[in-house]
Amino acid sequence: MRVRRWDRHGTGGIAFTELGFGAAPLGNLYRAITDEAAQSILQRAWDGGVRYYDTAPLYGLGLSETRIKQFLRYKPRDDYVISTKVGRHLRACPPDQRDGIGKWFDVPACNGIFDYSYDGVMRGFESSLDRLALAEVAKAYGLTLETSPALLADGQAFGKPQQQIVPQLFPVLTTAFQMDESEPQLDQIV
Repeated sequence: MRVRRWDRHGTGGIAFTELGFGAAPLGNLYRAITDEAAQSILQRAWDGGVRYYDTAPLYGLGLSETRIKQFLRYKPRDDYVISTKVGRHLRACPPDQRDGIGKWFDVPACNGIFDYSYDGVMRGFESSLDRLALAEVAKAYGLTLETSPALLADGQAFGKPQQQIVPQLFPVLTTAFQMDESEPQLDQIV
């Protein structure tokens, strides 16, 4: 499989396979799968040469990250690249009030809380690192950063929170921070 080098900041960058593994289905998206099936899927991707894995706290409310951790924990850390998302952290709730009922099946009872404050992003990011059992990831995507009713209700006006967060994340990322490409004006602050 072809490998691509991404070096946006001229610091050496990261090398990753052109084909990545989007891990939302590992979070029981639209139907539950067993842990064994998830591990088998990941093994087939690995055997096929895939070394880039993208996950998020939202994917199965943490289940995707946990399953990726179970698979990659015995692989050499320099052999793969992981990306995740920031801007939401998970909060436990009663099972009948969890996010994604009808979308995520057999998942933890949690709600994804939008929080783009520095503390909120770091809390969510550190929780992802814990679920992945990693000290760092190569990319953290900031998704849904546009001004939306949910963000406005939380007092998170467009612009300022992201400008405060981005420089603070560099020590825990391997090489890069990238905002959602559908929001190019955010990408320019990095």
